[in-house]
Amino acid sequence: MVRGGQGMVPWGGGKVFLSHNFPLMIPSELPANLHQVRPVVSADERGFVLTDGRHIEADAIIYCTVQLSFLTASCGIEVKDNHVQDLYKHIVNIRHPSMGFIGLPSRVVVFLVIHYQVQYFLATLRGKATLPTFEEMLAITHKTNQEREKQGLPQKHYHTLATTQFEYLADIAREAKLEDLPNFKPRLLTIVLLRLFFSFPVFKNYRYYMYY
Repeated sequence: MVRGGQGMVPWGGGKVFLSHNFPLMIPSELPANLHQVRPVVSADERGFVLTDGRHIEADAIIYCTVQLSFLTASCGIEVKDNHVQDLYKHIVNIRHPSMGFIGLPSRVVVFLVIHYQVQYFLATLRGKATLPTFEEMLAITHKTNQEREKQGLPQKHYHTLATTQFEYLADIAREAKLEDLPNFKPRLLTIVLLRLFFSFPVFKNYRYYMYY
């Protein structure tokens, strides 16, 4: 949410409110005009009401969410609370396996995940990777969803991979006969995330060198 000024970027002028539902506030030092606040519950003519009861004034709101309203019923896809159903490996439309969704997983190394997802989906289209039967894909996907439900995750987080993303990438790489994921990448992610949360203004200034 943006208040005053011309720019939408935190360090570009005006005041910016970062509204999120993380259990804890990001501990890093942030730009002086960027303020972390709790999630929004309602809006009025002057601004927004937060879950902690605070009211903040803002001129604009920028959504960081995903909607798939362009899909018709014939696609066989149902979206419940941002959970796209039913997808095999978060990619393949089980009812129409020539349709794939790229980039749905959240809290991941985005470009790395997209890279492997695209290769995996192309492998299924080209016959390099053989998909399980309709019934098998549905059973595997439902079992995964049930496991997430037992963990207490709401449906909107079923595409959240976080600490399991490298296990996921290894899985689709194995099924599609892709190159193995370099083992330094999980370690590099840990380092970058620590700097992201504790040194946000400068975390992109670091350079990393890999020696084999």
